Amino acid sequence: NTPSCTKSVDPLPTFSAPTLALESGNGCVGQTIMLNIVLSDAPNGFSGFHAIVTVDDPSIATITNVQYNSLLSPTNVLTLLLTLPADEAVLFAADVGTAIQNGATDVVLATITLDVLSVGQTQLDVTLGSFGVQEEDGSIMVVDLVGGVLTVN
Repeated sequence: NTPSCTKSVDPLPTFSAPTLALESGNGCVGQTIMLNIVLSDAPNGFSGFHAIVTVDDPSIATITNVQYNSLLSPTNVLTLLLTLPADEAVLFAADVGTAIQNGATDVVLATITLDVLSVGQTQLDVTLGSFGVQEEDGSIMVVDLVGGVLTVN
């Protein structure tokens, strides 16, 4: 690490429709950076989500940890096919306690930890699994998807 190298996370913009978004960030080789996956708003509540986060260039960074929002307790969280470190993490969580209510905004669903491996830039993609993002009544919420970018100096 060089002393002048600092890591940062870019704030997410305001979205006009419900959006599942991953923050973007900047870091340096050898650092660890944590980026949130956020649901911008849940007009009809939230009961769970199933998403996949992928690092397009695993030579730049690798996913080393996934930490779920404390509202999604470990007894309510299932993580499928997740062996870390990896270039992909499958996220699957439920809000069985109905903690995330109608009208909730800017809900951090999980935090992805990345180990920064080499200089460059990689896209961090977010896609939906078969269960998608679900409203409080279990119906599928229509959401836009916004991936992040990791830039390494």
